[in-house]
Amino acid sequence: YYPLTKLLLIGISKGIFRLDEQDLIPENPAFWEDFSLVTGEELPARSSSKGEAAKEPKGINSTQKAYLIRKAIKTLCGCDITIAQANQMYEDWQTYTRMALNVNKETRDILYAETYVPGADNVTPSDAYNQCAQSFFQKQSRSWVAEKRDPLSHLKFSRSLSELSQADRQNCSTCGRSVKFYCPYDNIAALPAHIPPPNVVLPVQFDIVYHPQENIKKSTGKHAVVLAPESCRFRMFPDEIPDYDPNTTVLLYPTEDSKYIQDSSLDVSRIRTVVVIESTWQKGNSTSAHPSLVGLPSIRIKDRESTFWRYQELGTQFLSTLEAIYYCSIELYERKNLNSRLLLGDNNSSSSRSSSSSSSSNSSSSSSSGSDAYNGQYDDLLWFYAHQHQLIRNKYHEFTETDDNTAA
Repeated sequence: YYPLTKLLLIGISKGIFRLDEQDLIPENPAFWEDFSLVTGEELPARSSSKGEAAKEPKGINSTQKAYLIRKAIKTLCGCDITIAQANQMYEDWQTYTRMALNVNKETRDILYAETYVPGADNVTPSDAYNQCAQSFFQKQSRSWVAEKRDPLSHLKFSRSLSELSQADRQNCSTCGRSVKFYCPYDNIAALPAHIPPPNVVLPVQFDIVYHPQENIKKSTGKHAVVLAPESCRFRMFPDEIPDYDPNTTVLLYPTEDSKYIQDSSLDVSRIRTVVVIESTWQKGNSTSAHPSLVGLPSIRIKDRESTFWRYQELGTQFLSTLEAIYYCSIELYERKNLNSRLLLGDNNSSSSRSSSSSSSSNSSSSSSSGSDAYNGQYDDLLWFYAHQHQLIRNKYHEFTETDDNTAA
């Protein structure tokens, strides 16, 4: 139920209406019959000669775009607007695009539903828009963004992130596509020979169920498949999902019935495969309702603040696929080793009691800080992710510092 005028602007901003392609200029002379009268300019001649046409600039100029908008408004709404008003509308849609870029759907709906009045100030945010946007920004607030710190600085990589900064694009050895670091279509690394990728082995097998409507180039789960090829594999939804054994397979998905990995009632020793859903959170429920997944026991990890740079509308506790796999691996590792230490302690309780106090003290120290404690074994899983995070974080800080200096 958006106003027709704003519908047109939204259509332009989303590419539904195209005003910048020369081929889309109407050829009918009658369409342009009042162009000079309305705009005060001469309509540029269009040559049929290929040689001459090549000299013309691509697309159409701003006056022609304004003229097209004026014509469209007259056709849609039955009213005339001036070329100046049409020009203003063309500038307004660019502002609407920026205003709608980093807010949620509820805020965008408020923006789009507000009446557009040609010639008036239509881009100053309304109180309703500001309140909704502010609520969303508070919900999405990340501590590491406000503090300008690196939330991944504690990670222990076997190879430096600077090596990735020096790597040029490569052609995929399988499909030949030009890619950066890895090919998301063939799930293989694409790095210079002198920069071999890490090979991570996770504590269990991870099956990543990929929803086909997602953009495969933005899939963080692909990082896991490339960097932990023995432990991660992709399953296309809905046709490539096998019949899993619920005795050895769990679904990593937060529901009312999900058990935390730290829950003592969860027998982690039987878990061989963890199924992870690679989709938006909006599609997650329908994906998890697949017949092969609906009967699986579900688990969840501890609540954490996401470090993912793409905000989604549900809040900061909703992690990317790669983050979920990484933290799940750590928690399973720690939980399994805790069980092993407890079992070992029970079996050796009698011999421990007969040991000297000195030996007992040394044994206790060794047990609490021994090699079975997590010490970055899976950090390489975030190698590509941390590099991209560093680039985006630096660009963001440059942008905000520029804004601060401009305001000052």
